[in-house]
Amino acid sequence: GYRIELDDIESELRRVPGVEDAAVVHLETESTSEIVGFFTGGDLDEPGVRSQLVGRLPKYMVPKLVHRLESIPRTDRGKTDYQALEAKCR
Repeated sequence: GYRIELDDIESELRRVPGVEDAAVVHLETESTSEIVGFFTGGDLDEPGVRSQLVGRLPKYMVPKLVHRLESIPRTDRGKTDYQALEAKCR
């Protein structure tokens, strides 16, 4: 297997022009394992953002899905709420 650093994927997602904020989750079930990215910002479309990641990340690190949100959910302490993001995928 490959070592995947979600922070590295988030950093690259934030570098896409027009992306204001980003978060990435890793979803695992008995039959699948996939990376899902979330971003905020401008008039960006999901396929366009994902296609920009294809040239910046190794193939195994490119999120299978990328979703645009109005805002990234936060915990009471102001940190990214990854559990809320995972719930959006179910």
